[in-house]
Amino acid sequence: MARITVFLALVVTGCAPTKYVDRPFEVRVPVPIQRQAPQWLSDRYTPEYLPVFIAPSDPSAHAALAEQDLNYLKALLRTLKTRDEAWRAWAAPQGTPSDVQPQSTK
Repeated sequence: MARITVFLALVVTGCAPTKYVDRPFEVRVPVPIQRQAPQWLSDRYTPEYLPVFIAPSDPSAHAALAEQDLNYLKALLRTLKTRDEAWRAWAAPQGTPSDVQPQSTK
């Protein structure tokens, strides 16, 4: 009889509903913060002068540009390359960007 009583007690406790306690708890995780780019880098770049392409048959043509326009194009490409390198350096995870604006490449 004792065995049946113990068995019934175990069955009743096993079938009894358990009380579920739902309580919020705080989980601390690091939140990434967006860095701000230096002002000179995020400002819009507009070149002072755009080169005008000319016919390659023109006697003053150097690479379909007048010599002065070719120099302007080279300066423009150097400036854009410098800005691209600055953006890449700023976005690199290992280093901190320099807020110093590079000198003009004219």
